[in-house]
Amino acid sequence: ALDKSKIKKIIIGEYHCIGDVVLIIPALKVLKKSFPDAELTLITNPDIRELAEEMNIAHEIISFQAPWARGKRKWKLWKNARSLAIYLQQKSYDLGIDFKGDLRNLYFLWKIKPSFRAGFTASGGKFLLTHPFDFPFQLHQSNRALSLLNKLGISYSGSTEPLSLPKPKDSRCNQIVIHPGANHPERKWPVTNWVKLIQSLRQTHKIVLVCTKDLIQDTEKILLGCPGLETFKGTLLEFSCWLQNQKLLVGPDSMAVHLAVALNVPALSIFGAQNPNLTRPCEPHGHIVQPKLPCTHKRKNWRLCSRCLASIKPKEVHKKIIEIIPKR
Repeated sequence: ALDKSKIKKIIIGEYHCIGDVVLIIPALKVLKKSFPDAELTLITNPDIRELAEEMNIAHEIISFQAPWARGKRKWKLWKNARSLAIYLQQKSYDLGIDFKGDLRNLYFLWKIKPSFRAGFTASGGKFLLTHPFDFPFQLHQSNRALSLLNKLGISYSGSTEPLSLPKPKDSRCNQIVIHPGANHPERKWPVTNWVKLIQSLRQTHKIVLVCTKDLIQDTEKILLGCPGLETFKGTLLEFSCWLQNQKLLVGPDSMAVHLAVALNVPALSIFGAQNPNLTRPCEPHGHIVQPKLPCTHKRKNWRLCSRCLASIKPKEVHKKIIEIIPKR
């Protein structure tokens, strides 16, 4: 356990994906409550910086595009990483935590030189930490972060403040939100399935399709199959503010379902071959639909399978939605 009286400055690194940041929000809340007089800094990727600042999940948000995250290898990013590590080292942090367990993350944390460095060692790097722990592969991603804090003797049993965002400029509310986006092609449900689902839902519910820059082709095909369908376009912060007033979000295993649950909005996630117990949207607001049979396909990714995902029929998803939102 750590001597809390010596912890005045804490730095957390979580900069791979937007969903990863959303999933550690409970852990960040525990840290803020456990160290009320400490300064909490969060290093995160640029895509979520504006939202993280508005959510007030840390005292300082530092934007960082890690050159080893999501296939980016540009020399300029490596140069920026070195400069940031030197800058942060000068701030003399007392405690640094990495929940990811990635060796490259741990090395970056070591370069920052906090007095105490805690993290999981999923891919090695035990020597880089003062408080290394074995990676709990069986735990849900959100619970992993809380378990690491617990191993450090950091816990909080009281209530924490709910996330609060400004009122949205878009007044549409009580809609079923369709967010087909995912950061990996093997996580994407086929466009034809989305079209069939939306066509069936439109008969009894108001539906809005979220359009993002990385999904232009998919959303255009969906709109072609669903003429007149309402859409939402905006920044991540604008989307989050608007989402908090909606009835339900439906999407694959991705950031959007975790964000909805964090805002106390029911979410239904469509899973493929991956184990839902590790990354499913958290209960009670999180729901899933998954293949009935285990994967037997030859696949490109060790845990994702687009064929298993495609095997889930639109009528199965529609049925699950009706269970979550009973007809009135």
